[in-house]
Amino acid sequence: MSVSEALNSGRGRPPSVPVRKATDADAGPVARMMARAFFADPIINYMFPEEAVRRRKLEPLFSLLFQSNHALEGCDVTGDCESAGMWRPPGHWHISNWEILRNLGKFLAVYGLSPRRVFAVLNAMERAHPREPHWYLMVLGTDPDRQGQGYAGITLRHRLAQVDAEHMPAYLEASRPSNVPVYTKFGFVQTGEITFPNGPTVYPMWREAR
Repeated sequence: MSVSEALNSGRGRPPSVPVRKATDADAGPVARMMARAFFADPIINYMFPEEAVRRRKLEPLFSLLFQSNHALEGCDVTGDCESAGMWRPPGHWHISNWEILRNLGKFLAVYGLSPRRVFAVLNAMERAHPREPHWYLMVLGTDPDRQGQGYAGITLRHRLAQVDAEHMPAYLEASRPSNVPVYTKFGFVQTGEITFPNGPTVYPMWREAR
């Protein structure tokens, strides 16, 4: 549904902060943080090229994604929501038509009635998505003021520990070429490229079960 934000490996020692499962109270802070984190993301910019539109739509978009993934116990946050990851568990990577219908008003508010670019992105990413059971990292983001300090790394490691305990593979889409070598350090391997006309490239990455 969305793309993975830049993973910051951190300069020096990672911060000593807890990572926890998100609560209902984190919905607003996470949506606002993600809106800041993804404002310059290549895919988000391609889907919503007008700056004023992005400012209006990003917080509702991430609020919707938080709601969807939180219901599956897939949202992790650092102590004060400096960083957050949104995961979908095995068998649930695809947002069902029922969930879309149940939240149709919110989906239309974010995507509109005829968002050609949005559906081009979502359909291309869905076609490339592996069907083997896996954990899907839908979104990983860090507040711009905290980027480069290791918050995303500890957030990612927290969920990967659970993934490994279940002996499951994991999948993500990196939205920048600079993210690929960083995710590689966490065991992900690039499996291809998804390109868009006059737009950016997305890099699917797979991590084998451990």
